[in-house]
Amino acid sequence: HDYTHKKQTGGSGQFAKIQIAIAPLDTSDGELYEFENKVTGGRIPREYIPSVDAGIQDA
Repeated sequence: HDYTHKKQTGGSGQFAKIQIAIAPLDTSDGELYEFENKVTGGRIPREYIPSVDAGIQDA
């Protein structure tokens, strides 16, 4: 899934291009969910990643 976030509120604004891939998971080992972070080059601050993971799980 692709999503583009754009928000202008008087300052420099916000922009993000988000790509999420959802695929079946081999659950034979009991694992029901896996989040894989493929962000490169520090493009998203590391402290934001857990919130992204939580948002996906809540969706």
